[in-house]
Amino acid sequence: MRRPALVVLGSVASIPTPHRYTQSILILGLKDVVLVDCGEATQIRLQQAGIDVVKLSAIAITHIHGDHVFGLFPLLQSFALRVRSQNLRKSIRILAPRSLCNVLEAYAQVVSTEVDQHLITCNSVDSIGNKGFLVLGDESLALMPIRVQHGDVESYGYVIKLARRPKKSEPLHIFISGNGTCDDQCRRLLKSIGVDIIVHEATFTKFEELRARITGHATCVDAAQLASELGSKLLILTHFSSRYNDKDLIDCLEQARTVFSGQIVLARDLMYIPLAMV
Repeated sequence: MRRPALVVLGSVASIPTPHRYTQSILILGLKDVVLVDCGEATQIRLQQAGIDVVKLSAIAITHIHGDHVFGLFPLLQSFALRVRSQNLRKSIRILAPRSLCNVLEAYAQVVSTEVDQHLITCNSVDSIGNKGFLVLGDESLALMPIRVQHGDVESYGYVIKLARRPKKSEPLHIFISGNGTCDDQCRRLLKSIGVDIIVHEATFTKFEELRARITGHATCVDAAQLASELGSKLLILTHFSSRYNDKDLIDCLEQARTVFSGQIVLARDLMYIPLAMV
């Protein structure tokens, strides 16, 4: 029996480094497996984490910047090859901005001999927004997109509702911010849901707040303020600038701790966080 867990597959912004790949977060439910964002070489990290690509139930893309999607096409090809070679009855659902769904449709037509179109379904996020949670598989895991502010780019965070055992227990709610900040509407919705865990971009420290505002990113303090406001139990900081060294990340952690009194974790690639005790 699989234990629910969160696995960080990539934790750096923009450019991969030898130790950190670009953004990708994996949620292991009781049965379903969901990937949020798919940065470059995500399928390599999946292999290193011991997760077969055919186990994926859905991929949720927050926005179309390359560091969140450049691993998607090779991963889908690997998925299709595995399904066909093993004669599996398996498909994968993708939630993404409409522009990416359009690209995926064109891609599937061009390489139809490698990626059967019926294996991949892409639902544009704007068509399912404000309709509550989208249930996957055995109903133990569900997703809800929430619009976030990331400059002029269509960008979403995702609330993941995860069933826990025993079934009478309250579900666990995880908010993965993608890139950007949560406006008043986003905050009101998250408060109404109740968020236990926040996985939030912390691209910059507070010393680069102006740059964060110009680029539509969040600082470590921005992430901590949201976690404090929502009364969350755990804050996972990720999507760090590739220019930052270990000292910069410790500064980020300390800055967040001045605002949020709960548990804070600096994400690192292949970090495995059990969810049963949260």
